Amino acid sequence: MSVIVAAVVAGGVVWYLDRPGSYDECVVSEMRGQSQIAMFTVQKVCAVRFRKEDELPLSYLREKVDISMMPDFDKDPGVVMMGSKNFDNPPMIFTVTKNDTEYEITRVHVKVSHKMEMNCSSIEDSDWKDGPELIFKDKIANVNMPGVLDERSKLHRGPFCFRYTGIWGTPRKQ
Repeated sequence: MSVIVAAVVAGGVVWYLDRPGSYDECVVSEMRGQSQIAMFTVQKVCAVRFRKEDELPLSYLREKVDISMMPDFDKDPGVVMMGSKNFDNPPMIFTVTKNDTEYEITRVHVKVSHKMEMNCSSIEDSDWKDGPELIFKDKIANVNMPGVLDERSKLHRGPFCFRYTGIWGTPRKQ
């Protein structure tokens, strides 16, 4: 009986120590003995296993991914339509409301502008500033957006316009 237990334990130790520790090691390990045709499948399996993040085309944001933004009413109960009474950097919640890709969205880079324009595409490049990186967990990113103080209303106003400059994701499990 003790020989069987020792064999099982030894097998477990060998399995644990022989496991690939990175995405690249996984691809090499899984491709052993496989034809080149299996490369795409192996890369996808290893990407899921090691949560390898891929940069996605920005066109996904127009065609396959929608992200909505709202003030975080739980963190900032003093929020009003045009700003915050409590925070210089108002807390916001970004939510992935549509995702027709094979990826879970993990993060998005944004630029922000405080100019009040109905058509954000008309804003000059010099009026855009780097915003925070949106880190998504379960389709939600909680961030504090850079705010400006509106002297007239005495409210801290978050950005009016957003420009997404990068999007990343990890392959979904199939």
